Amino acid sequence: MSTPVNGAVVRDANRQGASTPLNVPGKDRSLDRKRRSRAWFHPTIDGKEAEELLRKHAESGCFLVRPSSSQPGNYALSVRRGDEILHITIENQGDCYSIDQGERFASLSELVDSFMCGQKTLLDSKRNPIELTDFIVCRRPTYERWFHSGALTSDEAVNLLLRKGESGSFLVRASQ
Repeated sequence: MSTPVNGAVVRDANRQGASTPLNVPGKDRSLDRKRRSRAWFHPTIDGKEAEELLRKHAESGCFLVRPSSSQPGNYALSVRRGDEILHITIENQGDCYSIDQGERFASLSELVDSFMCGQKTLLDSKRNPIELTDFIVCRRPTYERWFHSGALTSDEAVNLLLRKGESGSFLVRASQ
């Protein structure tokens, strides 16, 4: 059953009961690169498709971000918690993003990273924590040939353009 979370709130990680950061010493650093890739963003699915993906392929704490179907211009954070799927609105305020008009973030990546790293904890309307532990990777975040999701480095982008491009060729990739 889908449960929209209205009134979701954010709690500082310094408070008791906060999540453990994923980027603690000894942890696999590939998580940092994986998070920055924005592979959690699914630009072409709606809430029903998000629920289907999360139910079939995810455990509790797994999430994805998608454009909001009910509030054009905003985004939805769809997350599995136990047997339920929660949809939390991420407000696009033009120059920043926030949840329930809380702390503002310069990008969707910054917002997602703050919750995944345990810097902030998301709480539902009953003040129960919503953990973001992993995400469903979008295999094809856009159908545009020029967009390269994944963790394409600057050097890899240059090599790709020199090898396959011609004058005027370009590509877009996630910043590092």
